[in-house]
Amino acid sequence: MLYITDMDSALLTTAPRDQGQEMKMSTYTDTHGEFFGRINADGNVDVLHVADGAAATRLDASVYPVGSDVSARYEHASGIVLTRADADKLGIEIE
Repeated sequence: MLYITDMDSALLTTAPRDQGQEMKMSTYTDTHGEFFGRINADGNVDVLHVADGAAATRLDASVYPVGSDVSARYEHASGIVLTRADADKLGIEIE
């Protein structure tokens, strides 16, 4: 299981795993919902709601979507796309 210990700097630590148990990343959850990611044709990550697969339009995180001058904390009507590094930093599970 993956634990986010500091949301401001998104420092990630993992609990020790039992022998024979596979390490699995958890979904990212904040005040706007629970999210997962899907790699798009450009190699970036489309951020989607777990509940219905709809594009995420806001995240409570200090990251900037690809091609945006404003952070993900602001509304992005066409959906949020992150670099793979930013998605990994937040602990977004990529399918």
